[in-house]
Amino acid sequence: AQGLPVEIGIFDAIEQVYGYSQRELAQILGVSSDVVGYAKAHGAVARRIPHFSRCLHIPEELFRHFTTADLPLLEQCRDAYETQLKKPESSE
Repeated sequence: AQGLPVEIGIFDAIEQVYGYSQRELAQILGVSSDVVGYAKAHGAVARRIPHFSRCLHIPEELFRHFTTADLPLLEQCRDAYETQLKKPESSE
């Protein structure tokens, strides 16, 4: 079934696309590495999704369902995230 979207773990995809390890991702999200490990294995806990979404510039729905078809969108999210990182502290 070539070309059909396949469901994949968003945290694995984030590590790949954003280029962070599980530990680095945990630091960015302000959680323990175990929290990220749990999310990788079982999916993000619903109460954490809004925070993860804001931190990484990823729409909340992608944390609930992510497929290979969403990878280009995740790359756009990474670009928005990196642009925000480069902004100086004052937005004047």
